[in-house]
Amino acid sequence: MPETSYCLILDKSPCIQYSFDYNLSMYTIKETPEFQDWLDGIRDLKTRIRLAKRLAKVRNGNLGDTEPVGDGISEMREHFGPGWRMYYIKQGKIIIVMLGGGDKSTQAADIKAAKKILKTLGEL
Repeated sequence: MPETSYCLILDKSPCIQYSFDYNLSMYTIKETPEFQDWLDGIRDLKTRIRLAKRLAKVRNGNLGDTEPVGDGISEMREHFGPGWRMYYIKQGKIIIVMLGGGDKSTQAADIKAAKKILKTLGEL
């Protein structure tokens, strides 16, 4: 993407050039049935809304706090309540496949389940 230059004139000073490089990444999110079931099963409405807002940020290119957990799977970490986690894989620059979710207390089992789901998906 080409850089955009802006010129700011400060009093009678010479022109100062600033370059800005914009990253307009947008992601398409695909959800597995397991992820949809997990999200639908969260009883607390505020939590569901907050997790949905996180996914909206991802759609706009902001992955936020993430950490790889192995086999190409990463977790999106939300630091509220019990420490919510959403597991995903990224395919290229435009598609994120949501595999599952959980919280900090079930993290090991949730990662294992996400890896199992990924194996059943095969080639995407």
